[in-house]
Amino acid sequence: MVRVITVANQKGGVAKTTTVLNVAAALAEGGARVLMVDLDPQGSLTLASGFAPDALEVSLYDGLLKEVPAEAFLLPTAFGPDLLPSNVDLSLAEMELINLVARERRVAALLAPLRDRYDWVLIDSQPSLGLLTINALAACDQVLIPVACEYLSLRGVEVLLRMMGKVRVRLNSRLRVVGILPTLYDTRTRHARESLEAIHRHFGGEYPVFPQVVPRSIRFSEAAQAGQPILAFAPGNPGTEVYREVAAELARRAPGTPEEGSPPGALRRLGPLPEPTAESDAGARWKARVWGTAGPMRNLPPKQLKPGPDG
Repeated sequence: MVRVITVANQKGGVAKTTTVLNVAAALAEGGARVLMVDLDPQGSLTLASGFAPDALEVSLYDGLLKEVPAEAFLLPTAFGPDLLPSNVDLSLAEMELINLVARERRVAALLAPLRDRYDWVLIDSQPSLGLLTINALAACDQVLIPVACEYLSLRGVEVLLRMMGKVRVRLNSRLRVVGILPTLYDTRTRHARESLEAIHRHFGGEYPVFPQVVPRSIRFSEAAQAGQPILAFAPGNPGTEVYREVAAELARRAPGTPEEGSPPGALRRLGPLPEPTAESDAGARWKARVWGTAGPMRNLPPKQLKPGPDG
């Protein structure tokens, strides 16, 4: 039976596209039939898969708004999975979908004829909580939430979980959070270590947190620029093995098993995130050295001090 997983977080820059691309490649590497769906008008997954979004004559926009069959724009990639691509045309979809019947289920309807052809469908959602993201949540069985190991990245996840809870009640009763995946982990910084601890402390009581941690690496960006997953572009990079392990962990957390994940909703038992300390990041320490402890005027040289109205 096909498994449909949406990778979602309304915050941008948390490695959603990177996660879809590389988990799909790892699953295909193991012999699975995988379909990737680029539901982001930026077309980043399309570009990272080796295609030019602006050159597409037919795309996901046509499938959702003009009911063009998915087979008409399905693209095979060089590294195994197939792709339903998108481009900037998809940015018009949110406004145009508003007046359509069953507007929240357009993605599910588009994918329905393809379900027997694949073992996995991975949906890359846009960084917002709009109608396209609701479509992605209504069409899937499970949601994977990448969370960057940065303080600000943690703040918006509860909003996403609350919205997912509403989707589960109104549109998709089978929806589960398969796991929260820590990403962009920089081993050099104390801030990243504190953020990783906060992810486990804040979410681990109610939602499964992946034991794997995706490292921050320029090689991911270079691989995307080359139109390849990290598994093909830099096989020796630590991120390659991490994503293989994430794929294996996903395979273990199948729907109907004890590891399938938790139903989404508001965090019920946990308090607010702890405020970051002044020593949490290099920027704060640099600011303390420049300004000192008595305010921004403390360490300025005399020529930069402007006289007051009395001279």
